[in-house]
Amino acid sequence: PGQQGGVREARGTQDAFVLMLSPTGDVSAVADFGDPTADHQLGSATAFDLALNSQGEVYVIGSFSGQADFDPSAVTEVTRASVASSSDLFLVKLDSTLQFQSLVTYGNSGADSGLSVAVDAEDHVLLGGQFEQRVDWDPSEISTHELTSALRTDGMTVSSDAIFVRLSAEGDFRGAVRYGFSGDDTLSALRMSPTVSILLTGQFSDSGQWDYGAGSVPLTSTGTSDAFVVSYVFTPLDFGDAPRPYPTLISENGARHVATGPRLGQMRDE
Repeated sequence: PGQQGGVREARGTQDAFVLMLSPTGDVSAVADFGDPTADHQLGSATAFDLALNSQGEVYVIGSFSGQADFDPSAVTEVTRASVASSSDLFLVKLDSTLQFQSLVTYGNSGADSGLSVAVDAEDHVLLGGQFEQRVDWDPSEISTHELTSALRTDGMTVSSDAIFVRLSAEGDFRGAVRYGFSGDDTLSALRMSPTVSILLTGQFSDSGQWDYGAGSVPLTSTGTSDAFVVSYVFTPLDFGDAPRPYPTLISENGARHVATGPRLGQMRDE
């Protein structure tokens, strides 16, 4: 719609796009991500969700295979190639006019997809999706945080697991939680609530544990796969940069306090 519309041709077998409309429905800006190679037949990209931070910057999450250029400008390229022939997860940050800011990709030889993204009140970025096999969820080059998806009941092949990752406003790793049982599990959407809690929803199969703290919340699917909704409350007491969406033991050691027990992110003593 509008005079800024025009025609876009996919550069790969399938391209991802972001479309910004004015209050009257006219096109304000368009960004697309696709295959930069000469024959334009090697790559595909799909965007599944987007979120805005307090500055109006845009986070776009999805999956891609082959090669993709994530800089929507015609001047420069920011190209990534997926691992092997599988799909990888991408999270691209654009400014308020849909110009490229930064990119994070996650993947290995399995199929990995980013399905949902949200931004909290402090501009931390929360992302969810699914993955297979072993993936490093820390985007830095100096540290790692690898998680491995569960095995199926045959004990040999891997299933796909749900993944929840938290990054700082600057893109630094703050924590990751895997939800995975012997079947295929997916985190398809996540949202922040006004009560400073996070809501996760998706599907799971077979049986597993949903409380990663001191409690016990086992669930078993009654069908081939069941839907789930999980709510975690972020407690205001924090000895680091990561939230605690489940009970954490706080103990005193002399003049210092130590946070112990399962939590998102690395343990900090301050």
